[in-house]
Amino acid sequence: MMRKAMDRMVEGYIRLRVGLAGLVEDVRGLQTLEWVALAIVILAMLFAVRAYLSSNAGEIVGGTIKHFFEQLKSQVP
Repeated sequence: MMRKAMDRMVEGYIRLRVGLAGLVEDVRGLQTLEWVALAIVILAMLFAVRAYLSSNAGEIVGGTIKHFFEQLKSQVP
């Protein structure tokens, strides 16, 4: 049973490697891969910011930003 799982993992790895190799060989594929990687990084950063802001520290940051804009409004004639 463990051997079947290992065989499936190896087969999946080989398929992934062959698929990525095909993308990297083609310039358009490489550019697409770069954009996908960039999108993944941006999404990860957004989720990290969301997680941070949903915590108690997020209330402090939100309050500070709100206070900053209130002060800015009061100084505008």
